[in-house]
Amino acid sequence: MDPKRNTPLTPGAVRRHTLAIAVTNRCPLRCDFCCVPPGPGDLEHDLILDLIDQAGEMGVFRNIGFTGGEPLIRRKLILEAGLRSHERGMTWGVTTGMGWARNADHAVTVATELIESRIANITVSADASHLIQRDPAPVEKFIRVCIEADVQVTVSCTSNNPDPPPPLDIPDSAVVDFHYVSPTGYAKGWESGHAGRFDLRRSNCPMKEGLTLSVWPDGSVYPCCSTYVVNKERALIVGNIRDAQLSDVLQRALSDPYLATIREVGFAGLIVLTASAVQWGDLALAEKLDPCHLCSAVSAHPETLSTIRATIAQSL
Repeated sequence: MDPKRNTPLTPGAVRRHTLAIAVTNRCPLRCDFCCVPPGPGDLEHDLILDLIDQAGEMGVFRNIGFTGGEPLIRRKLILEAGLRSHERGMTWGVTTGMGWARNADHAVTVATELIESRIANITVSADASHLIQRDPAPVEKFIRVCIEADVQVTVSCTSNNPDPPPPLDIPDSAVVDFHYVSPTGYAKGWESGHAGRFDLRRSNCPMKEGLTLSVWPDGSVYPCCSTYVVNKERALIVGNIRDAQLSDVLQRALSDPYLATIREVGFAGLIVLTASAVQWGDLALAEKLDPCHLCSAVSAHPETLSTIRATIAQSL
């Protein structure tokens, strides 16, 4: 296994990575499970455009995703940055909670602007936690307009919310994605928590096919969406975009022995490779629900993470 393969310096590298840019921490909604503390914090306009230019020049990013907070609070920026992404040869999309939509007409206006800026994919968060805070009519209209323009629409629902999402009148072509979200609960002041048993047979990091390099409003860059760790442990940070080039940050993420191992052979392989150096029982594997939770547990122990990296590096 070569953790440095498919780096930005590899001749003939293909576009396979996603650059996720959290343009703001601000959001008008207060969902009970949200992992992003609500409050001020915007990534600078010029820095976002520069990131897109760098990503286009590197030629290894296939998609730019704008997230938050609520990214469409900064709608003019999103339209400009999205069109720039398209012009640089990358598809682009946005994840929205729709808290900005005043009514159905407003939703149509924004959808039309996004379409004119050549948006390719939209994820609309529409579970009980989101929809209980707003009228579903603008959401339905927004989704319909986007689908009619051949934009790929995913309706994202959290499967850990015990309340079923209100029914939405949307086309069958919309993809409905039920997924687990760690109930960090910053928006309502909850403590983080999880339950369940970790299955080593499904232990690979979801980033195996390509990284989702995530830039947060403070400039910190993570090798994935990091919803479990971004506001708790900072051991997975691979750089800060304010003082490093995007190519250097991506190189660091691809070359990290720990990250390369959990992508390629999962935590099952990682445990085998480091069994003599790491007391894995101390990390209470049975209490972890999925690879992201286990990664969070490892990241919470910097000395263990350093030992893992050193052990793997010696075996390469």
